[in-house]
Amino acid sequence: MSKMKKQLYLLCSIMVLFAACTPKNQCVISGSVTCNCDSVYIVSEHAECFSAVVPVTNGKYAWKGVADTTMNIRVCTDSEQEQFCRAIMEPGHIIVDIPSGGPQNTLPCGTPLNDSIAAFENARSSLQERMSANDKKMREATDEEKEKLEEEYDQLKDDYRDCLVDALAHNADNAFGDAYATIGTGILNLNGPITD
Repeated sequence: MSKMKKQLYLLCSIMVLFAACTPKNQCVISGSVTCNCDSVYIVSEHAECFSAVVPVTNGKYAWKGVADTTMNIRVCTDSEQEQFCRAIMEPGHIIVDIPSGGPQNTLPCGTPLNDSIAAFENARSSLQERMSANDKKMREATDEEKEKLEEEYDQLKDDYRDCLVDALAHNADNAFGDAYATIGTGILNLNGPITD
């Protein structure tokens, strides 16, 4: 065997060995930090299950471990967990950038369930903003304008409800569904039972 073939064989063997030794459930949670904090706290919704304190160095943090189970977590900037971003620990690279306003002003991304949270929260936020704008217009409207605005508001409420029902229906059996089921039940109960 030529020297080049031996080197190529050795390189391929090392790559196969490295790939075989890498955990299948590897999870990385990282991001940049622009708020004033020395550490980021990553805790499960049930604190007895998982917690980690990750130092912030040069405006960045990174935690690496194994996600044996998918679970709801909070990425916090204080040990009391008063300011947090809700995320889902799952295999892959989860990014939670923490802006100067704190972690409650950000959304997780990078893995399927965390991308679902971000998409849902963006849709929900957009609908809430439109509902607030409509409500403000109703308070300033004439009587004949109010009727049209009330119809628009009712449609926005239906859209909001549909957004929530759709998100829960597609995620009923995973950590996203667990995290939002309580929120969704409360919102849906305000408007009566779901009927199709």
